[in-house]
Amino acid sequence: MPIDTQSFFLALFPDSLNGHRLEIRKLPSAQQTFAQSIEEAVQAATDRTVNIYFGVALRRGLSGKEEDAVAIPALWSDIDVVKDYDADWQRAGEVLATFPLGPSIIVRTGGGWQPYWLLKELEKVTPDNLSLLRGYLLGIAQTLGGDIKCRDLSRIMRVPNTLHAKDDKGRVCLVRDCPAPKLVEVIRFYPERRYNLMDFDPWHTEDTGNGKPSPCANLGEIPATLPERFTMRLQTDVELRTAWEGQRQPPKDRSRSGFDAMMASMLVAREFTDEDIAAVLQHYTYGKAREEKAGYLSRTLLRAKMFVTDGCKGQVGDGEDPETNEADAPKPKPSSQADRLVKLCVMNVQLFHDQTQTPYARVRVGDHWETWPCRGRAFRRWLSRKFFVAEEKAPSSEALACAANVIEAIAVFEGERNELHNRVALHDGAIFYDLTDPLWRAVRITSGGWEIVVDPPILFLRREHHAHQVEPVRGGDVRRVFDFIPVSGNGPRILLLVYLVSCFIPSIPHPVPVLHGPQGSGKSFTFRALRQVIDPSVLQTLSLPRDTKEFVQMLAHHWAPLFDNVSGLTDSQSDMICRAVTGEGFSKRVLYSDDEDFIYRFRRCVGLNGINIAATRPDLLDRSILLSLDRISMDKRRPEEELCEAFEEARPHILGGVLDALTKAMRLFPEVRLSSLPRMADFAKWGCAIAQALGYRPEDFMRAYGENIEAQNDEVLQAHPVAAAVLGFIENKEIWEGNATELLTELEKVAEAQKINVFGKEWPKGPSPLSRRLNEIRPNLEDAGITITPRQSGGRTVTIRKMAKNAVRPAQTSGTLDAQSYAPERYPNGTDLSAPMPYSSNPLQDNPPNGTDGTNDIIPPSTEEADGSDNLLGGRF
Repeated sequence: MPIDTQSFFLALFPDSLNGHRLEIRKLPSAQQTFAQSIEEAVQAATDRTVNIYFGVALRRGLSGKEEDAVAIPALWSDIDVVKDYDADWQRAGEVLATFPLGPSIIVRTGGGWQPYWLLKELEKVTPDNLSLLRGYLLGIAQTLGGDIKCRDLSRIMRVPNTLHAKDDKGRVCLVRDCPAPKLVEVIRFYPERRYNLMDFDPWHTEDTGNGKPSPCANLGEIPATLPERFTMRLQTDVELRTAWEGQRQPPKDRSRSGFDAMMASMLVAREFTDEDIAAVLQHYTYGKAREEKAGYLSRTLLRAKMFVTDGCKGQVGDGEDPETNEADAPKPKPSSQADRLVKLCVMNVQLFHDQTQTPYARVRVGDHWETWPCRGRAFRRWLSRKFFVAEEKAPSSEALACAANVIEAIAVFEGERNELHNRVALHDGAIFYDLTDPLWRAVRITSGGWEIVVDPPILFLRREHHAHQVEPVRGGDVRRVFDFIPVSGNGPRILLLVYLVSCFIPSIPHPVPVLHGPQGSGKSFTFRALRQVIDPSVLQTLSLPRDTKEFVQMLAHHWAPLFDNVSGLTDSQSDMICRAVTGEGFSKRVLYSDDEDFIYRFRRCVGLNGINIAATRPDLLDRSILLSLDRISMDKRRPEEELCEAFEEARPHILGGVLDALTKAMRLFPEVRLSSLPRMADFAKWGCAIAQALGYRPEDFMRAYGENIEAQNDEVLQAHPVAAAVLGFIENKEIWEGNATELLTELEKVAEAQKINVFGKEWPKGPSPLSRRLNEIRPNLEDAGITITPRQSGGRTVTIRKMAKNAVRPAQTSGTLDAQSYAPERYPNGTDLSAPMPYSSNPLQDNPPNGTDGTNDIIPPSTEEADGSDNLLGGRF
């Protein structure tokens, strides 16, 4: 019967993972998941069903390197089928059958065998026994004719019940590029068959660091400096061996350079690295690479890659063409610069497109990957330099333009679809925050802690305005932000802290902070400080554009676009901000000459500040947090340079405090229960959890948020001329009934008495416009205790009636957020945010200085962590 993936993993790790991690890796994208349980590993493997590998050795952290291996559950080997499948299958089966110690598990990968010998207990990996363990694996590989690379404890192996997909060149690829994907399956399963390590002593081989066995007699003297993989491949690859011995000749160009080209193309087809190929050619007796300059090697390698890419696959024939010397050798038809540029690109980068069909390239830079738009200047410069290094001349502008068109087409039609994210993203229950640093690192945040990772499993898009974020410090204090921004009052401070932390949650709509106050109240610096914590940019604040297309592009390029000195908003601008908050889409024409649309869809953390409240439309005010700033007194003012230096010193601690609070809020969030939900319900639920994580009661947050909603409503009623007239009209009445025309007449009388401008564009000029204006403010009037009910029985009538005011009820919670569990004396009304945290241990207090910040360590999981809490991040409540 078939053995499922979970049974396979449980056979290897019957005692779970003992607190370590199991690496799951997808190729060719190299996406990694480090599971902390068998269930997580199975989920990660079944979510990605093609070309899935796992690390046999358990890891201590989020790294697949050998030095991070902590224990092995088995010994293993990897026996590949080289060319003659039938013969090699039979040979491998015979060798396995005669090996005295029968494998506990045999996995058929479709391209070979992967046997495992289970150990009776996990064998710890230490610096002292690392070489010993490698010797056991090396000895088994040499005995069975397996891959000696398997002696590396960071080796990854195929996961059963997934697909093995390789293209016709033997490269791991997508299913659509694979002629015949093969199922990886367990064909022998004896989990009770377990061994002691010493049982394998007869096959132990001293690991000298290269693992090369004795060379075959017919190969003669093999230089010790040849690449290890090449030496081992000569033992089994007849084609390669005959070429190395000079028995195989190029079919046309039998000059010494022709031999070099033949050998290089064969090695390219076998996926040898450029460095290995260069080393082989410099030792190749029948070539001339050892006598030439480095430029000869690069040109030979480029021609070989083009030969293989064009479909020849490195299979050089045995034709009987007459002998020719190098000068008389027929010259291949030269390809154009544009063609060579395209091939250079395809061989060196990963092309893909994003959710908007925009083409991108993943380029290896040093020891990390970077994501560049194919239409961007950085990619064009990289391609030009690559061409110059390969051919020692510059490409023409026309060739670059033609190549760019083809590259973009390949990325869109043949590349994978990968979603790109701006600054913050959600993946597999974890939040990833892009540090936008030169190493392209990100912070991974879960309910168990946060850590800085290299090559995160999701892709971030970098814009030119992005600035490098500082490394966060564990145990920081987010409240240090109030050393630099003049927000006063308990309620506004709680709201601002909760808002700041919530900006790191990508799956919810975020309210719009609307700062208002006189000149000199610190509005601009407040936004600059918030921006540097949330979304650092060289453009610390933005000016509100009037052009619609420019506004949409600005919103798309910035995760936290904070607009400075806004005096007012048009209806169109107000609508666009509302759509950006809730995550609706925008479209614009790609070019003026065609009819194609470019679709933007995003959710952003937008902010506004000005002397007066910039947001006046009811729908935008409903999504806002109103924060009033007072003018800073002269004795409290500080030079800007001094203030900026102090803020930069505090920023790592503030950011660390944000991350500490967020990871705790992710544990608390599943327990939040609200008896009533206000507008921006997602933010309200998360606000209760974040307030708890910061050390305050959920009721403190809900009280502050309720006061803010009342302030929003008051602002709407004061700013809207029809609302102000209705309030004045019904002030001394309990109920009024009549038609719209009569109501308009009555309201005009009140407007004249209250000096309301009835000639402005916002005042209705007839009964129908009046009905539309009343619909705009009906929810706000209801919150103020006034209902407007239209009826249509025997004529259109309107009824205005007074009622009790609506109010936002405090949070009613359960579990860890049970409101009844808080003693009144512990949480007195009007909690002072300048006082110590309400908890006896401050979760956001800075650690004592010890010279380290521990940014590479994971916070141990809390005992309060609820099962499945990470899965609730993306929902709507």
